[in-house]
Amino acid sequence: MEKQSIVIASRESALAMWQAKHVQSLLQRRYPTCDVSILSITTRGDKILDKKLSLVGGKGLFVKELEAAMQEGRADLAVHSLKDVPMQLPEGFSLACVTVREDSRDAFVSSRFASLEAMPEGSVVGTSSLRRELMLKSRYPHLIVRSVRGNVGTRLSKLDAGQFDALIMAGAGLKRLGLSDRIRKWLPPEVSLPAPGQGALGIEIRSNDERLARLVAFLNDEKTRAACCVCRRPGREPLASGSCRRSSNRPRALCSRMCPVRTSRRAGFACCRATIKAGRAKSPGCRFVGDTEFMTRKARFILTRPPKESENLARNLAEPATWLWPAFTFAPPSDMNAVNRTLSNLSRFDAFLFVSPTAVSFAHVQMPSIPPSVTVCCAGGATARAVQNAWGPSVRILCPEGQVASSGSESLFKAMKIAGLPKSLLIFRAQSGREWLSEQLIDAGVHIEKLCIYERIPFTMDTEKKEALKKAMQEEHPVLLLTSTEAVGVFKRALEGIPDAFGWLQSGRVLTIHPRCVQALKESGFSDVTLAGDTEPETLARALKKLAGDGNRVF
Repeated sequence: MEKQSIVIASRESALAMWQAKHVQSLLQRRYPTCDVSILSITTRGDKILDKKLSLVGGKGLFVKELEAAMQEGRADLAVHSLKDVPMQLPEGFSLACVTVREDSRDAFVSSRFASLEAMPEGSVVGTSSLRRELMLKSRYPHLIVRSVRGNVGTRLSKLDAGQFDALIMAGAGLKRLGLSDRIRKWLPPEVSLPAPGQGALGIEIRSNDERLARLVAFLNDEKTRAACCVCRRPGREPLASGSCRRSSNRPRALCSRMCPVRTSRRAGFACCRATIKAGRAKSPGCRFVGDTEFMTRKARFILTRPPKESENLARNLAEPATWLWPAFTFAPPSDMNAVNRTLSNLSRFDAFLFVSPTAVSFAHVQMPSIPPSVTVCCAGGATARAVQNAWGPSVRILCPEGQVASSGSESLFKAMKIAGLPKSLLIFRAQSGREWLSEQLIDAGVHIEKLCIYERIPFTMDTEKKEALKKAMQEEHPVLLLTSTEAVGVFKRALEGIPDAFGWLQSGRVLTIHPRCVQALKESGFSDVTLAGDTEPETLARALKKLAGDGNRVF
């Protein structure tokens, strides 16, 4: 270890100190004999709280005093939120490394409303970012968007005091301060485009300090650094001070320097979309890299229901960018002797229970008719229709009425209690499944037997699928139909060995068909989950297209 001490310059806010202490701990762990201390500094950006940041000099206000401390020899390095670092550093300074990135998305914070969509006209949303302000005004013109300055704690206190109905904030900062419980909803990039570098930390040093550059090199994450590049036009100066301002001091849209198409503040990101749609995104005048790639991503539909159901839905969806990835495919049971023994003596059962249309189709091959004394129980309308199609309309069926929200095992159990519980029940199912209903029936004194009428084969990735997935992860955002919590584990195992693949799925928008799945999927890391109104293919197709946004066109 060549250097015996390192002084870290940091802003005094709670978040900045967390970041500095985080880097301090990493350095101390790497170099246990080194004395690593923190010099806290109040920057001009922390002092000016009564004006919009874009009007008082932009992001550079948060770093200039830290650079002065390094220049004067009072500090060796500075730790910044990378989104606060200007595109062009002053002469004599360099960005030595960029750390592994936290979640880059913006977060919706409110104690009154669950989402932006749930906010009534005239509700007040606070943000410290012109970028967020423009996107909010474009997408939610009925809301009032006001500037809010101050550190994380100050902004939250203003929200709690009733000055705002909601805030839009960087989710990474809330997570780092242990305030994840304040996040009501993570916002997808098309709703609130993250700032370039959001969620990552930048380590700034003096350009001539080669020894320190070697010491901190281990903190650099090349993948994050590459992803956090920003746009600049060839032959033009970078964005002034890293902010959303023109040299004339008149605010423009964030993208006004990035695109050959000029726009007004009111127009927001329309110029970016127009430029991309016109095919000029790769022209000499404009190039999009890093975080801005979200703006060019298209939807990739992924259908995970059983093969026949997914094929039917794909026909209704009529979108070329659709993958049929059934979480399970099906095969006849390996133990046909057990099937034959059970089906040879059906008179001992008062009722049958089919867990899915798939169970019906396999049972129908082995059982041409159903005894007239038997009541057939189904948890959902699709299964009930499959029973009627297989054995005719004369079959006595017990199925919960109403929409998807009222279907499922819980609703079927209630319906069975009202109709009168059977003495004995045969369940047609796969080799495994949810046990809740059978447990309830056993506790109620019903004799239960389970017949494996088919076997489920989990989804796997072949070489062709893997290559297609790797390409899609760079160009597309996923829109998934996930109707089984078991499917989550299936895809997690299938995507092992493909870096960031499962995270890419989790970043997508998910449509599901049962309220129970909504919470389960969120607990599994899927933040954007929507409940479908019913299971009809036409309805599901419309819902998926809506989730894709703007007809599966460029955002």
